[in-house]
Amino acid sequence: MAEEAAKAMEPNADLLEWPKKDKRRLLHAVYRVGDLERTIKFYTEGFGMKLLRQRDIPEEKYSNAFLGFGPEESNFVVELTYNYGVTSYDIGTGFGHFAIATQDVYKLVEKLRAIGGNITREPGPVKGGASIIAFVKDPDGYTFELIQRGPTPEPLCQVMLRVGDLDRSIKFYEKALGMKLLRKIDRPEHKYTLAMIGYDDEYKTIVLELTYNYGVTEYTKGNAYAQVAIGTDDVYKSGEVVNLVTQELGGKITRQPGPVPGINTKITSFLDPDGWKTVLVDNEDFLKELHGFLHPLVPFQPCANEIMVGLVNLGKGEITGGQRRAMAGDDEKSSRNRERTLVSCCSNKRTRRDMSCCSNKRTRREIPSSPEQSSVSLNDLQPLLIEILHRLPFTQSAFLCKSVCKKWYSLISSPYFAGRFITRHLSHHYKQNPSAILISYWSKPSWNVLFTFSDEPMFRFDLSYLPERNGCVRVSAVVNDLMLCCVAKIEIGMLQYYICNPFTMQWVALPLLEADYMNDYKVGFVCEPYYFEDDQGECFINNKYRFRVVHFTRIESTQIVMKTYCSETRKWYRSVLEGSEFWWITDVVAHSGKLLWCNREHIFSYDPFNPELFTSINCSYMQTRLLPAVGKCFGVRQGFLCLMELIGVGINRTFHIWKLEDYNNGEWSLEDHVSLDAMIPESSLVQEIVDGSENRLKPLGFHPSDGNIVYLHFQTYVISFNTRTKELKMAGKIPGERDSFCHGKVFQVELPLWPTPIAKPVEIIPCY
Repeated sequence: MAEEAAKAMEPNADLLEWPKKDKRRLLHAVYRVGDLERTIKFYTEGFGMKLLRQRDIPEEKYSNAFLGFGPEESNFVVELTYNYGVTSYDIGTGFGHFAIATQDVYKLVEKLRAIGGNITREPGPVKGGASIIAFVKDPDGYTFELIQRGPTPEPLCQVMLRVGDLDRSIKFYEKALGMKLLRKIDRPEHKYTLAMIGYDDEYKTIVLELTYNYGVTEYTKGNAYAQVAIGTDDVYKSGEVVNLVTQELGGKITRQPGPVPGINTKITSFLDPDGWKTVLVDNEDFLKELHGFLHPLVPFQPCANEIMVGLVNLGKGEITGGQRRAMAGDDEKSSRNRERTLVSCCSNKRTRRDMSCCSNKRTRREIPSSPEQSSVSLNDLQPLLIEILHRLPFTQSAFLCKSVCKKWYSLISSPYFAGRFITRHLSHHYKQNPSAILISYWSKPSWNVLFTFSDEPMFRFDLSYLPERNGCVRVSAVVNDLMLCCVAKIEIGMLQYYICNPFTMQWVALPLLEADYMNDYKVGFVCEPYYFEDDQGECFINNKYRFRVVHFTRIESTQIVMKTYCSETRKWYRSVLEGSEFWWITDVVAHSGKLLWCNREHIFSYDPFNPELFTSINCSYMQTRLLPAVGKCFGVRQGFLCLMELIGVGINRTFHIWKLEDYNNGEWSLEDHVSLDAMIPESSLVQEIVDGSENRLKPLGFHPSDGNIVYLHFQTYVISFNTRTKELKMAGKIPGERDSFCHGKVFQVELPLWPTPIAKPVEIIPCY
């Protein structure tokens, strides 16, 4: 009998291990407020939160807003709900408070006091301890504890709930949700015990603070605070675990696992033994809640504007019966007829418009229509949707369509759609998304300026979505649209690297790296392409693309000590390159999946994916030119490693571009040779800059796609030079101080036809 009982428990034992293996993170807390705009103003102006998104649902008579200290992809946020006409709620006796970590509690309290905050506990140390805290109430009566701490990635750090049996609650959250007991504190002199539980260290992420007051077993819940949401990879399996645990410890399932009608996001919800509600949300569906991005470099095209009207109607199922019959025709319908169908579907108020810009001016054919309206299932239309959407002229147009509905978001986000979109645009030779250079210079705060080589002026490039509020974010390397950013955490002697895509605002933090040199360091970044084309022109998506980050830890005469981050293992590894005459190296250049750098007589080539492929190229006759200097610039131009230099004094200075023709034999060729006085300024301002620069006009970088154009700079002016026409033009002016750019770098940005997605590790889960 005992053996049979043990066997009967085995399946449940395996199931109860699931929460520990699952990818989970606390996503947000939901509660109700009486005046949404008033609360948003208090949280943004007082606490310093950001309004992340806001929406109004008039048909259901409510609005909500998401606020936090960082992007929802990585930070815990609050979801405020306003129900039309309801101005106040009962918070009850069970809900305790939220907690916010800040570096200066006294300063924050004065800021909150100045905007009318109700300070219920003045700042000061806790009784019997050294921690500085304060308490304040927001306009709706919710209490916030302010805790003085050092810099933290998660300022919104606690949700406190009161429970009637602390040991039972701890056991419930451990077994049902896979949380860990981080610490437990008993204060008999104050007659309470509290426990901190969560998924990581409480100084790194949000935790639940469960409080038990001696002798109190029940609390009122009120109707103000609603729930917390937690991400999971499998709602159904997680629901089974919760069901088992509630049978043992109490609580109940309030919503069985499954999709929410209308949006198809899979969730399950339940109450714990004290009646506190938790919602588990499918991680994949959680990602689909994100808005599509607007590409900052591509202007929105008129034809896309026409398409949007019809596509939105199509997404809502608001098409005529005749159009429905036309779309339900033979699957072998030609591309010509499909595009004619698109013309009919993409109309406002059921009238056909001239969509010649999207159908190559083909003659439109009348499609039979009917006055009756019909609701069309998007599942039935999915093949046609792909046929329509992958013909949109620009990436931005496709991403705008993501916001039509959740099914469209899922369809457009799929690798299959990306492959179809890229293949068509490659085969039809559509205009490529523009290239750019990124100028990153390291003043405080750091500036990152994206220069788009068009009539558009320079604009400040924003990386504020990264979870760094006090650090100086430096762009260290760029591969296509992926950027390697770094923050030097000098106080702990560590470097924090991020891989990010600034156009989709996706990012991932690499593990902290201990470093001897916090400012003057060399680093390389290589990444496999997200897609590639075969000989037949078919596009293949490389969902599991690999990348490497190589940090040069120490450079000595006969060896280079490196630490390499591997995307597959998500770890740093130490390695050593043996050689001769290293001493120092130039900046590292990525080219064709390899890292290249120079020193005196040699150019070194290193393949981080195949470390044994480390070679050196002898360039002894280029010895003086390969010495690092402020008047020189290494980079890639038209697929070749090139050296740009300005040599000489005053107006006798000459401009050279050398190209490495033969990698095997180290043969260089002089591609361009122009004296400064032979250059033709486009205006008197450019002439004055060149004349007044003396010897301070410096090479800046190569144009990513136009081999005739290079860039120079003097102080904060950027000047383009056409090596064919010899013209000098004003390209722009970098914001900031006169000499800020002395400590900066320039990177080429090549935007692919489809943005590179960033694979998220366990701790980075997109928002719901």
